[in-house]
Formats: sequence, C-alpha cells, structure tokens
Amino acid sequence: MTDGKKKMAAAYLVRTLIRLMLYVAAVLILIRCARAAYSFGYNVFDEHGMVSEEAGEDVSVIVRETQSVYEVGKMLKEKGLIKDARVFQVQEKLYGNDNEIQPGMYILNTSQNAEKILNILFGEDTEGQPGAETGPEASEADKSP
Repeated sequence: MTDGKKKMAAAYLVRTLIRLMLYVAAVLILIRCARAAYSFGYNVFDEHGMVSEEAGEDVSVIVRETQSVYEVGKMLKEKGLIKDARVFQVQEKLYGNDNEIQPGMYILNTSQNAEKILNILFGEDTEGQPGAETGPEASEADKSP
C-alpha cells in the first residue's frame, strides 16, 4: 500500500469511528431523556404521599395571594409534602378544573398525595382546616340567630 492510500484509509477509519461515537452518544442522550420523561410522568400521576399514612405528620403552611403555583410547590417541597415543585405545577393544571389555590393557612400532612393537598388548597376539602367549621357544633352555630 502506498502512503497516500494508507492516509486515506486512516482518515476513513477516523471518520467512521467519530460517526460511531456520535451515534452512540445520540442513543445514550435519547435514553436519558426518555427516562427523565417517564419519571416525570410517573410522578405526575403518583397516588402516594411522601410517607405512609401512619408515619405522616401535620405541617402548617401559609399560602400568600402573591405566590405563584411554582412558588407554592417549592414551599411544599421544602416542608417535605411533595417531591417536585414542577410536577406539582403540572398536577395543579390537571386537577385544577378552573380552581385556583386560595391564600390562607392550611394544615397538611406528609402522608397526603398531591391531589388531596390541591383539593385542600383549592378550598374544596376544608375538613380539619383552620377556620373551617365542621361537625355538630358548626350546624348548631349556623342555626342560632
């Protein structure tokens, strides 16, 4: 083989190896993105709270009128109530049905899933919340003039 042919063969081999490495890198990036997308989607529809119901603990949360859904999600994550603020933002859109998170003070539990937490924050599930009158005492108070 002449020097020219050897150089051309070496250049061809290098180009082929670079292409092969690029294909492998593209496949690995695609796999990583697919795993991230699956994990995100799984977390959106996950029906479990952060801990089991027996191990759950009550956490006091104050939601301000100026807070965005993402900011509320970050606060809930910091308090150990949810796993991811971005997932919470998507769940708010899915479970919202034209509802908005209401400002106020809430008692949430680490065993509650995101749907339950959102129902409380929407004002739909007020049982056990500060200012919510429930039980026989509430109905008696409503009847008195």
